Amino acid sequence: MLGIAAPVLPPWRFLAGLLRDQGTLDAIRRADVIDLQWEEYGVLIPFLRRLNPGAQIVCTFHDVLSQRYRRASEAATSFAPRVRWAWAAALARRSERKMLRQADKIVVLSQKDAGLLPPGTAEVHVITPPLAVGMGEIDRSAPVAGEVLFVGFLARWENEEGLLWFLSAVWPRIKTAVPAARLQVAGLGIRSTVSEAAREAGVELLGFVPDLEPLYERASVVVVPVRLGAGVKFKVVDALVAGVPVVTTTVGAEGIGDRSWFAGMHDDAEEFANAVLRVLREPAGAGCHSAEVREEALRVYGWEQFDDAMFHVYGSLLLESTKKPEKGAL
Repeated sequence: MLGIAAPVLPPWRFLAGLLRDQGTLDAIRRADVIDLQWEEYGVLIPFLRRLNPGAQIVCTFHDVLSQRYRRASEAATSFAPRVRWAWAAALARRSERKMLRQADKIVVLSQKDAGLLPPGTAEVHVITPPLAVGMGEIDRSAPVAGEVLFVGFLARWENEEGLLWFLSAVWPRIKTAVPAARLQVAGLGIRSTVSEAAREAGVELLGFVPDLEPLYERASVVVVPVRLGAGVKFKVVDALVAGVPVVTTTVGAEGIGDRSWFAGMHDDAEEFANAVLRVLREPAGAGCHSAEVREEALRVYGWEQFDDAMFHVYGSLLLESTKKPEKGAL
C-alpha cells in the first residue's frame, strides 16, 4: 500500500534536483505562468512566489488527496492503518485549504472534484481531459462472446485491491453462470498477490500492452471494480470512447457522465456480477447502448471543449502556438 510518511509532499529527489538546477530556477524566474501538476506540488507555491512574485501560479489536482486518503481510512480493517490514513486525510485537507488561498487558479478534472475543494480565493476551473483525441477507429462489429477485460496499472494500490475483490467475490459468480467466460487483465505492476489470485481463478495476465485498441475491439465488456482512490478514472473514459460496455463501481464512475453511460454501476458483488452477465447474455442490446454512449463521450472528452477550457485558464497568449493535434498525436 502507498506510504504516507509525507502524504502531501513531492518526491524529495525532485526537490533536491530543483534546487540544484540553475537552468530550471532561471526558467521559473522568467515564467509568466507556472503550472504545478498534481496536488502534492502545491506546497511549492510560497517558494515559487519568492522566486517570481509576478507569475500566475496554477495548481492542477489530478486527484483530491483528502478524498483518496479518507477512503483508505474508511476501508482499513485494523485500527493502526485507519488512524494513519485519517491523519493523512487531515493533513491533505489542511494543505488544500492553503493552496486555495495561495494559488491564483486551481484546475480539477471534473465537477465532482470541484465540489470537494474547500473555499478560498483561487479561481477554480474544471478542465475535462481530451481523452477521445488520439483514439483510432475502433471496430466494434464483432466482439468476442464472453470476453471480459480489465485494464489498470496494478502497482497502484487502488487498482490491485479492486481486482482482488473482483477475482474473489465477483468472477466466480460470472464463471458459474457462463463457464465459457474469459477474463483478460492488461497492465503493468503485477505483484505476487495478483499473480496467485489470477492463477487460482484461471485468469490471463497480459502485463503491459502497447496498443489497447485490439483488446477493446474484442471485449464484450470492460470491468472497472475500483473501490478506493479519487479523481477521474481515465481507464473508464477510454473504454467508453472505444464503445465498449462498462460495468464499474460508484467510485469508478464518479465525475464521468451519469449513470446512464454505464452497463452497470454497483458496489455489491452480486449486483456487479449480474450487470456483467446481462451484457454477456444480451450483447446486441448492450452494444447498441454503448455505441450511443460513445458518441456522447467523444463530444464530452473531445478537443474542442478542452481548447475552450484551456483558454479560460491560460489565456490566448499561451494558446497562440497550440494547434489541434493530428489524429493519434496526443
